[in-house]
Amino acid sequence: MSQFVHDHGFVLLFCCLIGAVLGGFCHARSRRLRERERLAREIEDALVQNAQSVILSVHGIVKKLAASDPTRQKVEQALDRADKQLSEDRDRVQDLRARTRPGNQPPR
Repeated sequence: MSQFVHDHGFVLLFCCLIGAVLGGFCHARSRRLRERERLAREIEDALVQNAQSVILSVHGIVKKLAASDPTRQKVEQALDRADKQLSEDRDRVQDLRARTRPGNQPPR
């Protein structure tokens, strides 16, 4: 038995087995990262679309108010903050995507 353990064939077989196991782990991790990126993209798309829809709706309502109306000015300020926040959130999601991409490779 000890000669079998020292046999080059056994060492080669053992190395192949370890390589296959490690390859399986890497493949599973890569699959999880791709799924995480896909989910982040879907969530971002939905959130951005909904937020932009609300912002556009409010813009339409604000245009009906007189330019001198203090309410219009306050709502326009709120819309400006909403636009800024939406942009920051979009950047945050983009950064998250970049950090979860294996090797920080650019998207395909």
